[in-house]
Amino acid sequence: MYKKILNISFITAFMLMLIIPLALTNWKGGGVSETENRTLASFPSLKNDDGSINTEFTSGIEKWLGDNIGFREKMVYANARISYNIFGRLESKSYMLGPGGELNFVDDRVMANFQHTNLLDENTLKVVTDSFQTVNDYLESRGIQFYYIQMWDKQSIYPESFPSSIYSIGDISLTDQVVAALRENTSVKVISTKELMLKGKQSFRTYNKCADVTHWSQQGAFMGYTLIMDTINANNNGRFKVLKEDDYDITMTDQGNTILGGIHFEEYAQDYKLKEPHAYQTPEKFTLYKDADYRQTYWTNDDSDNDIKVLICGDSYIYSFFIDDMAESFKETIELWAWTSGDIINVINEYKPDILIYEKAEREPAFVTDMVLAAEKIKEEKK
Repeated sequence: MYKKILNISFITAFMLMLIIPLALTNWKGGGVSETENRTLASFPSLKNDDGSINTEFTSGIEKWLGDNIGFREKMVYANARISYNIFGRLESKSYMLGPGGELNFVDDRVMANFQHTNLLDENTLKVVTDSFQTVNDYLESRGIQFYYIQMWDKQSIYPESFPSSIYSIGDISLTDQVVAALRENTSVKVISTKELMLKGKQSFRTYNKCADVTHWSQQGAFMGYTLIMDTINANNNGRFKVLKEDDYDITMTDQGNTILGGIHFEEYAQDYKLKEPHAYQTPEKFTLYKDADYRQTYWTNDDSDNDIKVLICGDSYIYSFFIDDMAESFKETIELWAWTSGDIINVINEYKPDILIYEKAEREPAFVTDMVLAAEKIKEEKK
């Protein structure tokens, strides 16, 4: 009798394990997983838009069920926790742990940059450098100063913290290649942050161990800001204000990452807050590309001692760290996302800047194509 009850209990428990997740399945699908930061699969249609039979219906059902079955989020969370806490592994496609437990951002672009598998051939490299020179000459002919700022990602500054299982070929990366070629073969004003970040890391973390590992630390960013402003000042008789550390309230805050499974990597790092900002955002001044990206900003500084307008075609290395600080130095400061530089003639005609800055993160391969497109537009105008 006892054995019969035990068998019935086991079968009942097993059936409940099968039925309850199915009963709690999201039958509509298409929701967003906060744990994985992605959209889940929707229930597939038997027919395609053109009325033909959907030959991938079966695989679509599998994807939908795998994404939407009951308790899925909790199972993903638990699996991530077990993998990390017991086996020291991350269940993430975006992050990997380095030899000392450091968090590293990884994707195909970062891998190619680190492994040096994406180098340009001589002909392509010449096209890139010639394009930069064409843009530089065009802007000079219109009385506009041009600066190219190359940011470097963490794996190039802290290669010793990158996963030891990943090897690189040679010592030259695509970014090294392009920066060196521009310095040797063009008159473009190149600002590269690599040397400064490598020097700075001898004294402090220029890129955090586990905080925002897709960018520099705030302390490293302040060094980068100073380098940029000092370089611009060197070409303008030192006329622009450059902020000092005394202009900030600097506190230590936990800026650590929280990734898949709710795993939090605690890391206290310096947080810079400007004490007395004078520049303020004026989005109503946006015209061209005003709705292209929410991260684009327009700043005005009524207390500026100059009438200079700066246009930055950049990305999050500046936007997320010190676009507001740069705005303290000029009458007007605009940041458009970098891809708009391909439409350089319209952008220049619309905003009429005195200084144009093109800035790119290392992991964004468009830094070898944006200026090619811009140069093509310039050549078309001249025909």
